[in-house]
Amino acid sequence: MEIDELDVVFLDLKYCERCGGLWLRQRGSEDVYCASCAAEIMKLQSGWRKRSIPLVLRTTIQSDGESREVLVMCGEGGTA
Repeated sequence: MEIDELDVVFLDLKYCERCGGLWLRQRGSEDVYCASCAAEIMKLQSGWRKRSIPLVLRTTIQSDGESREVLVMCGEGGTA
């Protein structure tokens, strides 16, 4: 038996950021959850509804020795 073509796939050992389990992902991938947790997270996210009212936060910022009160408005969720 002769092998005509050989494909090499590089993998990284990664821990799941939800359950802490170890899993293999393709090198260069930005996945942070194992397959089981990724499926659970997708189910949770599909059940969320968008906020109709923007979140308003009143806070004080210190800059150059001065305190300034500011309002921060968040209309949509971020991608942290």
